[in-house]
Amino acid sequence: MNVVRKRLFPVIAAVLLSSAVCHSQDMAVDFQQALDMVPEEPKWPSGIMYYDMQDAVDSFVGKHSDPATVSFLQTKMEDPRFARLALFCLAQLAPKDQNAKKVLYEQIDRRNSAAIVTIAYLHPADARPSPRAIVKRCG
Repeated sequence: MNVVRKRLFPVIAAVLLSSAVCHSQDMAVDFQQALDMVPEEPKWPSGIMYYDMQDAVDSFVGKHSDPATVSFLQTKMEDPRFARLALFCLAQLAPKDQNAKKVLYEQIDRRNSAAIVTIAYLHPADARPSPRAIVKRCG
C-alpha cells in the first residue's frame, strides 16, 4: 500500500502540473485566436470600435471565465496591442466575477478611458450597475 502511494503521488502531481500549464497555453492560444477575429482594417473613420470586437470577446469569454482568466487578462492589458481586447473581456466578465470587476474598476480609477468605454458596450442589464458603483466610489 505504501509503495502504491509513493508511485501514485508523483504521477498525480505530474498530471496536475501539466494540466495547469496546458490550460494557460490554451488560454493564450484562445486569446490570440480571438485577437485574430478583430478586423485589421477599420470600418469607421475613428478606427476599430469595440463592437468590432464583440465576436472575439464572446469567443474568448465563452471558453474562459475562471479566476485564472482575470490574471491572464490583467497581464495582457500591459501591452497596448492587446489592451482593448483584454479590457473588453474583463468588462464582459465583471457582472459575474468580482475579481474582474475589481481589476476593471482599478483601471477606471487610474483614468483609463478605454476601461470606461467598455462598459458602454455591455448588455444594458449588465452595464447599469457599473456607473452607479463608479459614482459611489468617486463620492
